[in-house]
Amino acid sequence: MLLNTFFGLCIQPKAQLTAGNNSTTVPDDLELVLNSSNCDKESQSTQFMFTSDGRLQHIGTGRCVAPAADPTNGNPPAVLKDCSEQDANSSSWQWTLTPEASIQHRNSSKCLHPQGGQPSPGAVLHLHKGCGEERLQFMPTAPSKVPPSKELEEHAELAAGLEMWTGR
Repeated sequence: MLLNTFFGLCIQPKAQLTAGNNSTTVPDDLELVLNSSNCDKESQSTQFMFTSDGRLQHIGTGRCVAPAADPTNGNPPAVLKDCSEQDANSSSWQWTLTPEASIQHRNSSKCLHPQGGQPSPGAVLHLHKGCGEERLQFMPTAPSKVPPSKELEEHAELAAGLEMWTGR
């Protein structure tokens, strides 16, 4: 789950997903919204995973998060698309969790923002300039996973060196 810790809202597809839905029954270009329901449960509608190749995958549908249109020409909504599409492996489908806990689109450097600016239930998520604000922080919780970033790897190396030096 990707939880906005400041407002207690999580990301999920706009349509209410039911058990038994899979990627073949979910429409393409399904927008992502903030919601307060199911944020405290193990609902598959709120579960996402950062893949090893940088994609952000919705566990409940198996679909990947992508911009609905070219993010260099405006602020398109983030939508779910079939991960097997021809351009799914391009950099336009890659995301990262910044050190400030914003979800950033690698190709455009834009982050997920709620439509209208303030996080609220039902707000559609769009790609927009500006990252790092408290209202844009999303913390992954199990089973959402974030691949190690270079910064995290560097911190781990420092911690290992400190442990060796202090004997702890």
